[in-house]
Amino acid sequence: MSDEHTNSNGEVDSDDAAEPEEAVESEDGHPSLVLVLAGVAGFGILIGTGALIGVEAYTVDWDGEVELVSEGETVETFSVVHADTQSEKESGLGGVSELEAGTGMLFLHDEMRTFTYAMPRMEFDIDILFIDDSCVIQAVHEADAPTGNETGVEPHHQYRGV
Repeated sequence: MSDEHTNSNGEVDSDDAAEPEEAVESEDGHPSLVLVLAGVAGFGILIGTGALIGVEAYTVDWDGEVELVSEGETVETFSVVHADTQSEKESGLGGVSELEAGTGMLFLHDEMRTFTYAMPRMEFDIDILFIDDSCVIQAVHEADAPTGNETGVEPHHQYRGV
């Protein structure tokens, strides 16, 4: 991975990714996604059991909603803001003091590959969902905010997924 580095949000970037990424859709019209959500107690229980792996995540309203669907039934709908530009991706939710339950940030990527997200400047716990270009959740992480003198980029604050 000599051509990749980790930006200030902990996301792995290629050196040639200086330009903001455009969302590239798969054959069925969906980009690759990473969804970062507020740590919600009830939602955390679902995540802790691994129950969301394989659940479908659809952008219901590209301007701000993602719907999680399992076996044709809506599990949850989240209001999201998009991190579209490189600058937005690098800052992520770092420095934000709180995130309301049922809200999150959506990161779009132009290709399916492994990304690593970390927790620099995070002031609260979040849930990170990696969603493939078929809109199926492939990985779910309960990410704890750094404490004490941690920077948020320590190995236990790094979360990987495709």
